[in-house]
Amino acid sequence: MRLPDPQRSYAVLIGTGTYRSDRLPDLPAVGNNLQDLSDILTDPALGGLPAERCLIVPDPSDPRTLFRTLRRYAAAAEDTFLVYFTGHGQTGPRNELYLSLAETVPDELKVSALAFDLLRDVLADCPAANRVVILDCCFSGRAIQDMAGEENTILGQVGIEGTYVLTSTPVNAVALAPTGAAHTAFTGELLRLLRTGIPSGPEFLTYGEIYRRLLHTATARGLPLPRQRGTGTADLLALSRNPAVSAASAGIRPVVPPLRTGPEAPRPTTPSELPWPVPPDEGEVRGGDPRLLRVAGRLFLLAMFLSVLPSLAASVYDVMASDYSVVTSVEEWQRNASTSVVPLADLTVPAFYLLAGVVTWRLCAQRGKIAWSGAAVLMVYGLDVAGGVPSRLSSFSENPSQEFFTQWDREVEIAGYILLGIVLAAVAFAIVRMRPPARLQRPVLWRTPAAATALTLAAAGLYLSARLDFDATGWSTPLTWVVTGVLTSAAPLAALLVRPVELASGLVGGWLAVVLYHEIFFWSFAPSAAHGEYLWLGLDAVALLTVLWAYLKRSAR
Repeated sequence: MRLPDPQRSYAVLIGTGTYRSDRLPDLPAVGNNLQDLSDILTDPALGGLPAERCLIVPDPSDPRTLFRTLRRYAAAAEDTFLVYFTGHGQTGPRNELYLSLAETVPDELKVSALAFDLLRDVLADCPAANRVVILDCCFSGRAIQDMAGEENTILGQVGIEGTYVLTSTPVNAVALAPTGAAHTAFTGELLRLLRTGIPSGPEFLTYGEIYRRLLHTATARGLPLPRQRGTGTADLLALSRNPAVSAASAGIRPVVPPLRTGPEAPRPTTPSELPWPVPPDEGEVRGGDPRLLRVAGRLFLLAMFLSVLPSLAASVYDVMASDYSVVTSVEEWQRNASTSVVPLADLTVPAFYLLAGVVTWRLCAQRGKIAWSGAAVLMVYGLDVAGGVPSRLSSFSENPSQEFFTQWDREVEIAGYILLGIVLAAVAFAIVRMRPPARLQRPVLWRTPAAATALTLAAAGLYLSARLDFDATGWSTPLTWVVTGVLTSAAPLAALLVRPVELASGLVGGWLAVVLYHEIFFWSFAPSAAHGEYLWLGLDAVALLTVLWAYLKRSAR
């Protein structure tokens, strides 16, 4: 049992007490709910959270602005992220839960209220180890007569992997906030427990202990029964110290604000008045120095340039200065290896190296989260290039027409490969230290078409690597097709599991770069061996990647 790490946690307290719609009665006690809970969370003797890490959002009106606020604070939290909502709750036609805002119109929930699905998406992408949601709202308005059945349906919606959810049972507004009361019924009991503590109880008031006490009190007083749902050991996380125990054991008296006797407006702690969590830019790259990725992108472009410069320069020189002919048949090239022919692959493959280097450099140079997409593309494509280094060096061109370049070409190419290894190590280090950290999770939509698409792309990658083993040029080695097979089969599946979603998108982009590289090579050097199969493979890959990218875009919402 422990409290959240105060320097790595955030709390967002949301409350709507004033409504424009005459169909939603005002809840004056909401202001007290927000202020008193904030006072306890930020009391050094109780919650211990720094004031700048506890955001109060009173009477929000725009769902989009509220969603952006939640997403920004969620992305900055590393240890614990707490979301508290108090106000009216609404249910849609399919029993989906909506949190009512100041401008909410009951007949226009989708555009005027915050759908809980959006909050669930924010929590799913939150890197914090513990994610806590406290809902003090009714499922009100259009709820059916059998509240128990509907509540079970809605509670199923809030079951998020790695998240603890504590809710009040939905009833009408009068029961939750009697006229003239300082707090709503549920939050009032919660605050009373946090203020007075549990004599002879544990040192910390965990969510599990809080739920059991609230359930006992609600049963004894005939109040609506709270509900909880959680996974793992989230219920062992503490919300506050137990003032009844900590005061006696430490010999101090915690400074606890007194109970309010009537509705009061909360202190206006709004997003405009609180500094945004680090980093201030919503899409800023986090984890270490963001310049590392930018420098890595430039060095990757340089490595690609050095690794292809000798062969590309020699081929261009032969074609332009020596009137060599360009051939696309490997058999013809082998018959005339010492005469005046240049394989087309000696022009197209280096050109693709440079194109991939430029695209990756530009992605890594972005200031927003898209830079992590560039990092993933660099890792996937760079590892595939590294896997082909032994094959490349073992088959180094011995065309005597390249005598002008033989004094330095091997050294330059090797220097490019060494630089590539350094860049890959630096990017891997940056990914390990990124914030929010990269993590694996069960996909929210682990079902067709996303899963079927990823499996199909993985199978296509395995087929491509198997074909490399029978490369008609004889240039591939076991290391080449093993590395390519692992990358092209693992990248699509990893894209379903890896978060943040920018890394997942980069894995898909890296898969496409690897497949395009090998297709260009085959069509440039051995079109007769392809028999059109790589053309169909490429067209199918584009269609399937479109489906997978659409899934990733949906997951990022």
